[in-house]
Amino acid sequence: MLSLAWTMGIGCLMLMSGRAPGSLPVGPALAPGAGPGPGLSSQAQTAALKQEELALVESLAKAFPDQEASHVLMGSVLARHGRTSEAMTCWEVGVKLNPRRASLYCHLGRITMGKGQYGQAIQYYQKAVALDPTVPGGFTGWSLALMGSGRQGEAMDILQQGLAISPDHALGHELIGKLYLQDKAYDKARAHYETAIRLEPDYTSAYYGLMSVYTRLKQPAKAQAHRATFKRLKAQEMKVLKEENEAANDLQLTRAAVANTYASAETFYQEPSKLGRAHELLIRGLAIDPNSMVCLERLGSLYFSSGRLPNALATFKRAAEVDPNRLICALNVGLIASRLERSEEAEEAFEKAMALAPGSSAPVRELARLYLQTGKHVPRSLELAKKALALEKSAENYYVMAWACGINGEAVLSLAALEKAIQLAPDNMRYKQAYEQAKKRR
Repeated sequence: MLSLAWTMGIGCLMLMSGRAPGSLPVGPALAPGAGPGPGLSSQAQTAALKQEELALVESLAKAFPDQEASHVLMGSVLARHGRTSEAMTCWEVGVKLNPRRASLYCHLGRITMGKGQYGQAIQYYQKAVALDPTVPGGFTGWSLALMGSGRQGEAMDILQQGLAISPDHALGHELIGKLYLQDKAYDKARAHYETAIRLEPDYTSAYYGLMSVYTRLKQPAKAQAHRATFKRLKAQEMKVLKEENEAANDLQLTRAAVANTYASAETFYQEPSKLGRAHELLIRGLAIDPNSMVCLERLGSLYFSSGRLPNALATFKRAAEVDPNRLICALNVGLIASRLERSEEAEEAFEKAMALAPGSSAPVRELARLYLQTGKHVPRSLELAKKALALEKSAENYYVMAWACGINGEAVLSLAALEKAIQLAPDNMRYKQAYEQAKKRR
């Protein structure tokens, strides 16, 4: 029989939302796929969903007036509905409630730049970057506003600063490539366009930039090659855009967006006493879009934190069907199946997770842990524990290594591995208990 110190080592990589455990109403694990008025035309369904979404965010802003997140969410919905002036009003309220939220200034900068108010946009982006130099869209938005106002040299300086902080920003490379092209610095322009393509191989406008560079360098063969790639990617983009425009009058995209809004609304109900409302919101989101990954993952985590493991397992299995390549879903299926003592399902899920992410130690470690819990393939558990540790020298990997060594009769190695685990996580009582028990057995 395994000691308490070892059995307490059953870990979990759940995408938890930080909520405390609570009770949920009894109900189905998943919602049926049904939106508003299936008998209505697609245009009418889209309009009804947008009205429902707006009513939801308005209710959140009223229920949580002192939380900037409620106003930010309402602003984002209004902006997507084309009501940009009202969106700005919401974001300005958010700024008053939390003047240090950098992303809000980027929202405001984007809208003002779209209106041609470049000076105001520059001020917003400056504020955003001052608060957080890594804020998404900060440096690039600032440079675009400068370019829009004819201040190309300043835009170049800003992009250079941004790329020094975030060298893997493809848009930054594409924009600075465009500026170098205008300055006839063709080698520098080419280098940045090529970097953008290395970071995002299907970056359409970067191929156009390279075509332009090689045209000016009078290298027609290379220019033609990049022109052909640009035309192919552009045709694909137009095809996707056409399909989206024809997707039942935008109904499919609206369903996905509204489901995401319901998932965002759920985050306002984290306390144990409010889990029922959180559950309702996620179930409604899935009724609108049964393939919403964010709703599925949050619902699965909600079920897990509430102790409804069969429902959690069913939800994460559904998520894994929607996105078979998502590692966290495969891991969660394995972890929950293991908790439910459904070892064959857990083993299959961990094997799948290992195939999805050969360089990740987590699925390797969890499969080793499963074998140690069940007493199945004990020699292989040691091989897996060694492999996990080779991939990542984390405290938990040392812990599982110690467990595998102990089960396989390697007491000295077990103690050494536990010492390493304690060094890396000195406050972990589980590691200390296992270490004391291992010393007594020696």
